[in-house]
Amino acid sequence: MSILSFLGLATLQCSALMAVALITEKALRNKSAAVRHGLLVSFMALAAVCPLCTISLPALRVLPAKDKASAKSTSADPELAVPLQTASLERSDASFTTLTNQVAQPLTTGRNGNAEIRDKQDYSYSVESQAAGLRSDQTIADIGSWCVLIWALGATLMLLRILLSLLSLRTIRMLGQPDPRSESLAKRPDVRFLTSEIVATPLSFGVIKPCVVVPRSLVEGDIDNEQVKGILLHELAHIDRSDAIWQWVVLLTQSLHWFNPLVWIVCLKIEFEREVACDDLVVRAGIAPRKYAQALVEALPKSSAVTRQCLALSLSSTLQISARIRSILNGSKNRSGGNRSLLAIGAITTGIAIVGVSILRAREPLSILKAGALPEAPIANPQVQEQNGQVAPTPYRNADFAGAKLSRVAGREAFIQADFNRARLTNAILSGGDKGFQRASFAGADASGTLLLGGDRAFQNASFKNARLSGAVFSAGQAGFYQAIFDGAKLERATFRCSPTALVDMSVSGTNFDMADLSRVSPDVLRSWKFAAEEPPSYSSLTVFPAGFSALANGWHKLSASVEEENTMELVINDENNQAIPNARVFQNHVFKAAKPDGRPTRIKNCFYTTDEEGRTSITWHGESVDLRIWVHKEGFQSQHAMWAVDIQPGDHAIPAEFTMQLPQGTTIGGIVQDEQGKPVPGAFVEIKNLSVFGTFGATDRPVPNNWVAEGADAILTDDAGRWRTNNSPAGEVELQVRVSHAQFATNEGTGEDEHSLNVLRTESAITTLKSLNVTKERAF
Repeated sequence: MSILSFLGLATLQCSALMAVALITEKALRNKSAAVRHGLLVSFMALAAVCPLCTISLPALRVLPAKDKASAKSTSADPELAVPLQTASLERSDASFTTLTNQVAQPLTTGRNGNAEIRDKQDYSYSVESQAAGLRSDQTIADIGSWCVLIWALGATLMLLRILLSLLSLRTIRMLGQPDPRSESLAKRPDVRFLTSEIVATPLSFGVIKPCVVVPRSLVEGDIDNEQVKGILLHELAHIDRSDAIWQWVVLLTQSLHWFNPLVWIVCLKIEFEREVACDDLVVRAGIAPRKYAQALVEALPKSSAVTRQCLALSLSSTLQISARIRSILNGSKNRSGGNRSLLAIGAITTGIAIVGVSILRAREPLSILKAGALPEAPIANPQVQEQNGQVAPTPYRNADFAGAKLSRVAGREAFIQADFNRARLTNAILSGGDKGFQRASFAGADASGTLLLGGDRAFQNASFKNARLSGAVFSAGQAGFYQAIFDGAKLERATFRCSPTALVDMSVSGTNFDMADLSRVSPDVLRSWKFAAEEPPSYSSLTVFPAGFSALANGWHKLSASVEEENTMELVINDENNQAIPNARVFQNHVFKAAKPDGRPTRIKNCFYTTDEEGRTSITWHGESVDLRIWVHKEGFQSQHAMWAVDIQPGDHAIPAEFTMQLPQGTTIGGIVQDEQGKPVPGAFVEIKNLSVFGTFGATDRPVPNNWVAEGADAILTDDAGRWRTNNSPAGEVELQVRVSHAQFATNEGTGEDEHSLNVLRTESAITTLKSLNVTKERAF
């Protein structure tokens, strides 16, 4: 549960409790003040305990009602593909994603209901409503962050007020003088009686060593012994009733809910009923009501000395003093003590009800909870319960986990047999730990741009039949993805970085591997893949295979080349000495208006290119350009970025017929990833962000450095010694941020203790420590 969601739930619970408390207090107006005070304090204590029950007790899920519209469409066409994933028009800095986090892949629906690619290098679709939705979500996330910040600031100030009061009362105790008169009248050896010049009204404080302080002006004034005794009995009543303890409960609850007006109203009523209850005890002790009322007036503050301390229980606070005097002089008033049985029954009953409400939660959203991250997407029917370190086989059919990060809860053996059929998992991180996601089903799911990260034997026998996995990154330990089913799946631009013993005996009938990176899969593993002779896997000239493997010889089907488009920009990639850079990878993210309108006014193309021996490649499209963005990456060089955008660069957005981009030479940086015991962590994904280039985004200077040194499919994988290194880092004084992800560890955010200096990174001695996720709590997320 996110912080904002938790605050909202706690506010609703507290408001409901305060409303019931006020109604109940009104209904008990004929009871004594002691009963009303005890009831109000009980509700205040429950308001503090209820949120803790929410996050600590196991949740009993209430199944949400199934959406009738979605149910109707699903039953009408069970093979219908899930909706298209939206595209972000800018590079996302939110989470551990691939280049395809910025754009989605347009698919069409074939006759058999399965998603098919319209053009192998032209991925286009309407984005106006989707882009507006992303901007709206980002605005909501920003408002939520400000709300959390304002709440934290207010709570800090309220707690600071308590601390200052504690220090002030300590000073009063140290500077106070013994009061023999009060000691002789009260005859209470367990209480310390003092007089002081820095207090203006009698008060009591302290839990372990209670103390009663009387102003020196009052002791030396014209006040008889009976009036002094009445004052002392009032303060001793606070001590006997343990009001100091309940005052702590009230103040802490008030600090956490400082923004809630109902809490302040209940606090005022608690203070009034507390003072009236103590007044009743004084009158019951035999002090004449008129004498005591006169003493109350005499004890009113008459100087600029300290009058209010939130931790002190003051006799003559000016709060409704006239109402208190009328209560003292009312001879028919009920002055009995609190009915403890009534209070106990009421508190226990209310407590059971509140705890029940706390654990019966219909749904709780997943949290990304990362600075700068896109807001979490709503979940259609989240029904997850962890049982003894694993998640029970619970359905998530049609659920929306877009952009979610499941690695926080998915420890060892998590999500076994989970049903993610037709779920939306775009740009998410599925991190399963050892044996995670075994026999899970992702049939028909949209997992474009998703990172599937698992430990040993993760994703075994998992089904991705007819799933959309464009741009996904696969990483697993020993025997990962063993006998996984990818029949009919779309794996364009997917990247496989698994253990040498992973990916064995996978089923790939009709699977599309256009532009996929299979270079790290051993030829023997590829030859173990199974498929029907009439439905071989397909590949293109841009699919990267390992040395020694021939796709045609092994029965794969090569896709036909796409039709050449009408608009072209020749891109030339050179080094700083104007020498051509072959085999550089170019990524095109293009928003344009189609030359032949087909009902979709705005379209998107995202495509990979590779430069030839002369460092050249052609960027193509077939319409009016709106926003063209290019990223160029080559091992040993610093990645560069260029853009031509009508909205961002209105005076200089014309796309040239030829554009030359120089890649500066990169420098080497590196480090070590280890666990909390200092043991190396192999197979961790390392991302490096260049924080020094944010100001260049949108500038007309072309090219500019990319703000990612390593990201997504280009992330660095640690070796068996936990070491990583890259030679793509920029030279000079730059600020770099390292972020590390692994299936069995919490993702390092690259800040605080994990922040590394540039010198340490360049000596390849930067140490990043990850916290283990193997021990999971028995609670729902």
